[in-house]
Amino acid sequence: MKRVGIIGCGRIAEQGHLPGYVELADRIDVVAVADPAAERRDLLGDRLHIPSASRYVEYRDLLARDDLDYVDICLPHHLHHAATIAAAEAGHNILLEKPIAANEAEALEIIAAVEQADVVFSLIHNYSRQAVPGRVLELVHAGAIGTPYLVRFEGFGNYHYQGTAAYDPGWRAKAGRGGGGALLDNGYHSIYLARNLMQSEVREVFGAVGTFARDFEVEDTALAILRHENGAITSIQNGWGADRSMPAREIQGSAGSLVLGGGEHAIELWKGEHCEYPAPWAAEPGAFARVFSAFCDALDDNGPVPTPAEDGLMNLRIILAAYEASRTGSVIEL
Repeated sequence: MKRVGIIGCGRIAEQGHLPGYVELADRIDVVAVADPAAERRDLLGDRLHIPSASRYVEYRDLLARDDLDYVDICLPHHLHHAATIAAAEAGHNILLEKPIAANEAEALEIIAAVEQADVVFSLIHNYSRQAVPGRVLELVHAGAIGTPYLVRFEGFGNYHYQGTAAYDPGWRAKAGRGGGGALLDNGYHSIYLARNLMQSEVREVFGAVGTFARDFEVEDTALAILRHENGAITSIQNGWGADRSMPAREIQGSAGSLVLGGGEHAIELWKGEHCEYPAPWAAEPGAFARVFSAFCDALDDNGPVPTPAEDGLMNLRIILAAYEASRTGSVIEL
């Protein structure tokens, strides 16, 4: 049984992490939580049956424990740096929400601290372990559509994922907290999925971002075109200001097309005029439970960590390159 302490009890901890730990109650025991807001500590603490003495106001008090197999850091982007370095210096293995940091300098300092402390570290790229994208990744890697040459992940919502009232519901839209806007927060998932689908790293980035529909300090609309080492192309379009939008989630290959849809058929596999409907992965375990389970396997030396730090650093560099491309009007080479 692995013992974990959660740092940060906001919405992603409540709506993503908590259900995952409930699914894995026979393998992982959440024994401590930390959050400055009592209502958030108690929400998770009550659901996970954590004693009041193990519900900490300060995360450094949680890090002082010596009975944890790892800490799960679920803080806003700009707080990743200090908390992750503190966890590494305290000798704890670390599972960290994306992105690795709000900027590259902080990301590099996190990686250096983790390496110096010789602790096990992983980011959470949960979309790649969701039922539909996970199955699509399997199909593409198995050659179901030949060689992929185009990924389109395009979709616009009407607002960002809000934080809790106990902290700041709008932190994602603030330049000093989110580190970026729609591209860094939502587009981030599309980028790591595309990199995984293509099995070819990104080498050129063009981007165009702006703030048009919302009173945000960061972009509410983002477009990025990525060219991979093998010449393939990824198109990312997302935003937080659309009242209505027609999403596009598809992968085009030399021998077919895959469409991630909704409704009756979540996956469509097209070969000419013929269409098949591959079944997604089972709904349970959920994506977060799959990440947690894989991380525990890594702690037991039974496999790699779900997402190494270098993978998260590359994802961040691609996004920062798109911001630079938007600012300069030029293609940025990585």
